[in-house]
Amino acid sequence: MSLVLAHLWTSTVVLLIALILARLLPLTARTRHALLLCALFKFAIPPLQAIGIDLTTFGRGSTGTIAIQWLGGPPTLRTLAAPAASRWPQALALAWVICAAVLALAWALARHRLVVSALHAVKPAAPREHAALTAARHRLGLRASVDVVRSTICEAPAVVRIVRPVIVLPDGGCDALDEAELESLLRHECAHVARRDNLLGLVESAIVAAFWFHPLVWIAQRAIATAREEACDETAAATADGMETYVSALSKICRAVLAPRLAGVSCMASAHLKERLHHLMRYELLRNRAFSHRFVVAVAAVALLAVTLGSGMHATPTATSNDPNAPFKLNFVVRPGSQPNMLVFVGRIVDAKTGDAVSQPIVTFPRGSNATLRADVAGRQFDVEVRDLQPNVMARLRVTENGIQQQDSTYLAVPQTDRPANSPYTGARISINLKDAEIKNVLDTFSRIIGAPIEYPPSLEGTVTLDVKDMPWDEAFDLILREQGLTFEHQGNKIVVKK
Repeated sequence: MSLVLAHLWTSTVVLLIALILARLLPLTARTRHALLLCALFKFAIPPLQAIGIDLTTFGRGSTGTIAIQWLGGPPTLRTLAAPAASRWPQALALAWVICAAVLALAWALARHRLVVSALHAVKPAAPREHAALTAARHRLGLRASVDVVRSTICEAPAVVRIVRPVIVLPDGGCDALDEAELESLLRHECAHVARRDNLLGLVESAIVAAFWFHPLVWIAQRAIATAREEACDETAAATADGMETYVSALSKICRAVLAPRLAGVSCMASAHLKERLHHLMRYELLRNRAFSHRFVVAVAAVALLAVTLGSGMHATPTATSNDPNAPFKLNFVVRPGSQPNMLVFVGRIVDAKTGDAVSQPIVTFPRGSNATLRADVAGRQFDVEVRDLQPNVMARLRVTENGIQQQDSTYLAVPQTDRPANSPYTGARISINLKDAEIKNVLDTFSRIIGAPIEYPPSLEGTVTLDVKDMPWDEAFDLILREQGLTFEHQGNKIVVKK
């Protein structure tokens, strides 16, 4: 949840800055559209941690060091009481997804019905309209295939479909236009095809549907829609005499559509027509003093990349190994394994408040490689990543509860070569060489060595491979049990082994 909130906050700030800059800076509609769309796309870029990329330890081996504790003695594992998990995060997430899916489905069905209806009632375009389309494509250098038809249900010219786009003209609505005006009008529609506005609009709608609860996203969508039409207006009126011709075409097409219809029927071409005409009137002056389109887009892309990487560095404040408020601590030792070029990691995850051992991860892995371990205890997920950095070994502890990361601690240690002087193991030293020995037989052997009974479950199975020399018996016993995932406790004069 913290990752989601951090992502929303960062994306909101980026979009707000883009909206302000788009209004204050001298930008053409084309540049304004690119700037706003780039900022809106920030919502679609997930946090790096959410896709498994973490930059918090990039370029450094650890966030802290610990004194190595040689683990020993009879461990007592206690089952932690499962916390009372709140269902509100799951309920909110479910409501979020349902509303987004419903909105996206409604938009998809509406768009599908519009396209089907428009193409169902089509008529062949007039020869002059085909000729105007050819001239418009040639003027824009558009190589993509695009066709033009007439439709009895369309109120204004529109481009439908992403693949094999079709320009749909209102039936009879363009008859009042001369060849130059018709070509300028089709240049506007061809500009939508060249800019791939239908595809970008689909992605834009998906983002708005996913973040339906965010008012700034809806504001941005309206601003992007206006900028998109104004950008195509700029393309259509870009020639020396194109301004007057295109304005005349807009006026005629709107009058042709509205004339035979009843009052209250909206005209798609007249949407924001006043603002679009005002923009066209000042476009020549704006183009001369506007910032470079390539420069603004490049700066926006670099800024977006920087914000994304920056959020990856700082999106989730987590506890470090030297943080006294860290809820859990990882004590561990790394020593050479019984096989050449192998290391044995033996750890103990401890609840910082109670001192209870929560989990005892143990793994044998080759030198120079990594190993990962996972344990689920009382609704929490403990992930331990062990990495041999040579000469040090890095251990990273991540604690997650209900999908929310509680802790991310990194530790650094040096593999042991000899038993430390303060080792708690005090048993008589033994040398033992085992290969695929039955665990029951091994426990019986240790029972004879220590002269005390060792009880274990009748269903206990497994084999032991171990080669140690001059090691205290209790250390070897502890190591064998840990490698088998077993625990033990003293009950009077006997040792009880538990799974």
